[in-house]
Amino acid sequence: MRYRRGLRDDNMVVGANKDTSKRKIMKHKLNAVPSSSILEIDMNELDVEWGQQPKYYHEYATQRAQAQRKLDEAEAELKVVKAEVDRAIRDAPSKYNLADKPTEASIASTIFLQPRYQKAQSIVIASQEHVNIIDAMVRSLDHKKAALENMVRLHGMDYFSSPKVDSENERKINEQRSNKVAKMCAKDRR
Repeated sequence: MRYRRGLRDDNMVVGANKDTSKRKIMKHKLNAVPSSSILEIDMNELDVEWGQQPKYYHEYATQRAQAQRKLDEAEAELKVVKAEVDRAIRDAPSKYNLADKPTEASIASTIFLQPRYQKAQSIVIASQEHVNIIDAMVRSLDHKKAALENMVRLHGMDYFSSPKVDSENERKINEQRSNKVAKMCAKDRR
């Protein structure tokens, strides 16, 4: 299986049994790695962020369920491939360079070496990785929700507001500025 910058091959095929015309070959389409840009919060548009949050969560929770279904299908297919390879080995052990009466351990070892089994196993591994990535995104969206809740609380407490000066202090500040400018002008005249 090839990996390119976090993307998996789009058409992964689980190995079929001996007679592929009788069996459908299962294909998996795995989505690209989710974008982390949706996790960023624009603090100036918290209302927009709150409006988008449930949509994002639903989208990725749905993708999580679909990825889990594909993983379950891949695991079931792996079991089928393992059983078929096991039967083939037992039917013709000499074809796999085994004795006429192979041991269970030698059959198990031979199963793991078969390309059909390895391909099915690699699909299970890729499917599990995809579930893990989508699951991480769903958990990240839970964290974003908590961050949004806290930012709204802070906003409600005027945490992000700019400082305000009452009229008496504003008069004093203006007076100090005027005095400072006057002193600077007096120095320049000398």
